[in-house]
Amino acid sequence: PTGTTLVFDSGHYMGTVQLLCQAVQAQFGGTPFPASDSHKLNDYLLLDGPLIPLVGTFVFTLLGKIPQASDWRLFIYIEIFFQALATASITSLAFNLGNEKQAKYLALGTGLAWALYPAAILSTNSFLGELPATALLLLALRLMVQTLKLKAAATSSTTAKILALISGSLLTVVFMSKPALVLSLVLLVTLWMA
Repeated sequence: PTGTTLVFDSGHYMGTVQLLCQAVQAQFGGTPFPASDSHKLNDYLLLDGPLIPLVGTFVFTLLGKIPQASDWRLFIYIEIFFQALATASITSLAFNLGNEKQAKYLALGTGLAWALYPAAILSTNSFLGELPATALLLLALRLMVQTLKLKAAATSSTTAKILALISGSLLTVVFMSKPALVLSLVLLVTLWMA
């Protein structure tokens, strides 16, 4: 297709999504999944990790199809969803961290800065793990701030515990999408726990 194509990591993720979709269709269709494809899928998942291929597999399974090169736009829409999630998370985070008088202006400026950030926009043109990891990390940070606010207000410890559990789970998913972030995640969790 003309325009953006899925090459390098994006193309490999697409191959993994293809294999996963074939395995899901074989499982639900009652047909055997070839052993050679099963070994190939295991190797691909070890290389790609589970998160990014599972997101693509979920979308294409809902659509009832196995992705082809002509479906590259759907992969881009997945990345656009994560860009929107990151923008909403950082906007909400800025709103909750700002002082009450200027919080809405800070939130608006921060949200627009992220939404118009050229690197973030360009990253929506490829099916990679950076944008989902960023979106989930920002969402986890937003939930951490809410947890701290609830603890400080001593209003609902049950809600704070649930949000803390969700935050920790999101950080685990971030680690599964980008293991190179492990040091950042350790520092973030240490700061949060302190």
